[in-house]
Amino acid sequence: MGADNWTTCHICNKKLIDKYDKNLEKVKATYGKVTAEEYEKNIQLAKLAPSTIEHTLREDYEIGIEDGVLYISYNGTCSRCKFSFDYKKEVSTTEQ
Repeated sequence: MGADNWTTCHICNKKLIDKYDKNLEKVKATYGKVTAEEYEKNIQLAKLAPSTIEHTLREDYEIGIEDGVLYISYNGTCSRCKFSFDYKKEVSTTEQ
């Protein structure tokens, strides 16, 4: 059995959230230094920033039993930041 899936990369998502938080803090630092209307407009614009990114992490995985061996294979790779993770495991089902 094999499958592929696209999901959110935890590294890219953290970077985006950190950038969002930093931008919001910059806007908040202008409180009392700009007009109330401009401040409120800038706060609303800052809040429109996405809190998550599109799905850039491709996951490919397979699990099954063949000739008495359970095998698990996983690979995840981000198309944006190039994060990659591989996992492979084989276990004999006859050695119980």
